[in-house]
Amino acid sequence: MKDNVDHAATLHPCPIGRELFSPAAWQPLGDFLALSPQELRIVQFVFQWRTRRWMSHKLKISPHTVHAHFRRLYQKLDVADEPELILRVFDECIRLCPLAASPASPHGRTPE
Repeated sequence: MKDNVDHAATLHPCPIGRELFSPAAWQPLGDFLALSPQELRIVQFVFQWRTRRWMSHKLKISPHTVHAHFRRLYQKLDVADEPELILRVFDECIRLCPLAASPASPHGRTPE
């Protein structure tokens, strides 16, 4: 039985990844995580579901250098793989979001 998954579509970047954070939100997030500009670009590419080969080509660096950036990112953010990296970035984004620290209820009123 053939599955109905469009495997060709999985090779294209995720359009949602680019929209999860505004361009203005990435820099403070990178600063908070103490990421170098290159590490931040790589994290952005992860959110776009780009391949490491694509990153290497786009950044004009060797695949070995991309691998080294991932090793440093994993160590710096204390994660083991890309899914954990994504979760860590979301977690830090929530910490930075002023609404996350607000005692306001979902209806915009403060609890009494």
